[in-house]
Amino acid sequence: MLVVPLIDREGNKLGMFQLINALNDKGDVISFPADMVLVLESLASQAAVTIQNVHCFDEMQEMFQSFVRTITDVIGKRTPCNAAHSKHMAKYCERYLNYINKTCGYEKHDSARKKELLMSVWLHDIGKLVTPLNVMNKAGRLSSE
Repeated sequence: MLVVPLIDREGNKLGMFQLINALNDKGDVISFPADMVLVLESLASQAAVTIQNVHCFDEMQEMFQSFVRTITDVIGKRTPCNAAHSKHMAKYCERYLNYINKTCGYEKHDSARKKELLMSVWLHDIGKLVTPLNVMNKAGRLSSE
């Protein structure tokens, strides 16, 4: 058996690579060759860096989504005309995308595409952060004037 730890850039152990039962040409179990240790250590190093990068990317995505939700809350609190509008639009869009996928009989919008579309819905009113309140709260904004 050959076991090598997966160690990230900070020296944290993330897991192990384990090779079991090296076989010769006849199918007999033999010891792993010494040069295999270097190969596996190199592979383990690359795997650890990849795992760490994936974790960092996931954290950055969550921070961005948290930022977008916070901005959306700020927009909604600026005026009662916008309260929870973007949240509702995102909820309806997600339901619609799920409906499309269900009725098509295949996944027309995969999870990555759904995330992109939903993010565009969350951000569609971003300009209202700087729109003057007297424009957004105009008395006749919903009338036929």
